[in-house]
Amino acid sequence: MGKPYQQEIEALPETFRTAVEASMDSCATAVSASAQGPLVAIGSGGSLSVAEFAAMLHQHFTNHIAKASTPLDILSSGRKDHGSSFFLFTAGGRNKDILRAFGYLAVLEPRRLVVLTATKATLIGKEASRFQYVDNVEIPLPCGKDGFLATNSLLAFSTILLRAYEQVFGTSDAFPNTLDQFLLPGGTFAEFCDDLRNRCNRLWERENLVVLYSPRMISAARDLESRFTEAALGPTQIADFRHFAHGRHHWLAKRGSTSSVIALVNKDDEVLANKTLSLFPKDIPVTKLDFGVGSPRDALKALISSIVLAGYAGLSRGIDPGRPGVPPFGRKIYNLGPLTKGREQFETTICAPIERKLSGFGSNGINEGVLKTWSGRLKLFSKQLQAQLFHGLILDYDGTICDDRCRFTGPEQGIVKMMASLLRSGVPVGIATGRGESVRADLRRCIPSRFWGRVLIGYHNGSEIALLSDDSQPSATEVVSESLVALVKAFENDTRLREIAKSSVSEHQISIRPHPAVPLDNVWSLLQEMIARATPLHVRMVRSSHSIDVLAPGISKLSVVSSLRTTFSLKADAVVLCIGDRGRWPGNDYDLLSLPHSLSVDEVSTSSETCWNLAPPGHRGSQALVDYLNAIRTDGREFRMVVSEIGRGAHER
Repeated sequence: MGKPYQQEIEALPETFRTAVEASMDSCATAVSASAQGPLVAIGSGGSLSVAEFAAMLHQHFTNHIAKASTPLDILSSGRKDHGSSFFLFTAGGRNKDILRAFGYLAVLEPRRLVVLTATKATLIGKEASRFQYVDNVEIPLPCGKDGFLATNSLLAFSTILLRAYEQVFGTSDAFPNTLDQFLLPGGTFAEFCDDLRNRCNRLWERENLVVLYSPRMISAARDLESRFTEAALGPTQIADFRHFAHGRHHWLAKRGSTSSVIALVNKDDEVLANKTLSLFPKDIPVTKLDFGVGSPRDALKALISSIVLAGYAGLSRGIDPGRPGVPPFGRKIYNLGPLTKGREQFETTICAPIERKLSGFGSNGINEGVLKTWSGRLKLFSKQLQAQLFHGLILDYDGTICDDRCRFTGPEQGIVKMMASLLRSGVPVGIATGRGESVRADLRRCIPSRFWGRVLIGYHNGSEIALLSDDSQPSATEVVSESLVALVKAFENDTRLREIAKSSVSEHQISIRPHPAVPLDNVWSLLQEMIARATPLHVRMVRSSHSIDVLAPGISKLSVVSSLRTTFSLKADAVVLCIGDRGRWPGNDYDLLSLPHSLSVDEVSTSSETCWNLAPPGHRGSQALVDYLNAIRTDGREFRMVVSEIGRGAHER
């Protein structure tokens, strides 16, 4: 089993080059979308080192909490972290534990779910394809799959993640093209390895290895422990410098004659490290490796050092870490899998539509009585929805028709074909969006021109409404509504806001998009403060997953509903079905989805009478919209919704 470890070390430069040259659009999109909240990075075995690295990156760049976790921890916790993002790492995509964790998380619909593999067409990739909101990032390795230990996949994952975070957060320094330049500018990878070997050779004279580390170097420390344990190179314990001070020094007092120490240090902890190491008994071999200021790039250098050091320790001890041999009982233990329910645990506990509603209240208070009450409310809503005859359809655009990964390319063809089918039947369709002219351009590219006169668009949250065939809207005027003039000036002159967000202005709307590192909640609070100071302005704010819109008085997506009735000569009480993605206050679809017979493809309000999300577990955004559109049955220019058909067969294998 495996391949010679030295062969894997020799492949590292080519793997690094591949990771530097690889497109990281999908990874950068996932990082950007995850930047607004906490992150849980999940790895099993050697991939746990990558998870530690990902957690460090997230905390460094976003200032949000992040943690590395194992699959069993996720499966056992029963957590429903809807506001968190999850990254899963598996080189070959067949790891049973990761597969089970993915199945469990996918139907919980977290903020973001990202899978990274080191090959294409994997088993987990096939699973991920069933959930459109999941990001499946594939980084094929030029050297093929890893040996016994995660080696080249670890370097590839870590490098592509670092590049993605640096791109999203605007790091200006160019990323080195070769491993030589990255590790030792002016030198070579071979020289870097030789230096490590010379400095650490004496460590392998002792059986036990103590790894002390600065917090930024935790991924490298974790990786050393993993490699030394999995390849049976020797007993290893890891601790940061202050954690070691709380009793762990007793190991050196009793086992110092069989122990050596390696210290992974960055500049912030250099004084502490030097003072700590100077107090050790002089006969204990100690090697201190310095990794600059402790930047994310320094942390990657430390991780690469761990990979190299395991090879030298193996040579010294007559063990090839790439193929140490696996005992029969070890294979049996591995093949057990987690033996913990994943998706089934969620689905049999509480159905998805009710879970989505109750997430707005917090889930700790859920009991049998609450579930019974909400089950009755769901049945009533579904019955009324199915009984209703609809005379028109209004859809939100971003997050509903067009997922964020398609923001600059327009809706997917499947959505377009279904919309065209409704238009062909004569069903009037309205689009309610916070955007302007870009939506008109996107829809004209994909909807046949003969249908443009049957599509009504409410631009800038309904402040300008026109048919898709109308070139005059949205207007190109630079005039700003009188109610917004004072705020536009205040926003432009406020240095706090300029430093953390970008603004754009239309006649009736100011749009603010925070920088990726800035929590949306922080910008929301700042804007509320500024608006409060500008009273008696009667403006209001709504938000999407990535931006905030300040609206002039009277502006609402509800205007699209009344305009649809007027434009297509419907009766004043004609019922229109509304579908959006941000139905929870202060989401930008809250008004629209507060109407009876409205559906969400993502966030729902706490109302029991409207704004339900009836899509199958794990379906979100445009995938949920497809579920809804598939359940529509037209009758001339009118239609009904067959609730039992929503998502039928969605999870059949």
